[in-house]
Amino acid sequence: MVVMADPRPVWERVAEFMRGEVTRRTFRPPADSRCTDVALWTRNGWAGQEVVGERAHLLALRSVVGPGHRPKGAEHRAVATLVPEPTNRFDPDAVAVHIDEQRIGYLPREDAQRYRPVLDEIYATGRRPTVTARIWAADYEDWDPDQDTRVTRFGAGVHVALDEPHLLL
Repeated sequence: MVVMADPRPVWERVAEFMRGEVTRRTFRPPADSRCTDVALWTRNGWAGQEVVGERAHLLALRSVVGPGHRPKGAEHRAVATLVPEPTNRFDPDAVAVHIDEQRIGYLPREDAQRYRPVLDEIYATGRRPTVTARIWAADYEDWDPDQDTRVTRFGAGVHVALDEPHLLL
């Protein structure tokens, strides 16, 4: 199914969504190979938007951090892609965060609902929205009850630079 871009300005569609007139979108982003990256605008460039679900994607995060990983902790910068997931079984408004073509987490549910109309519009024009991501990764000591000993585990947190939805373009 191909969805044509709504000819109205983005701010009108965002306002419609914020008023609750639109509750679910059926747009599916095209395959990445057909999209051109577009960096979303932010006023200060600070990666302050939290990403959730990183714990389920630690292997992907570990590969993204790569040889730059420091056991005592370090900040890493990357370019992240925001990918709507309308077929997500938990939330049809879900927005996945990808780095190096690997899912590393999601925007929180409430934030995803606010950003989806704008992201859908961007994908409808054949562009893929990208943002700056800040990853804090470190190793930490944990207790493993199966081995009855302490183990070292990899942990990471991610934030992305996002402004308010009506200011992104």
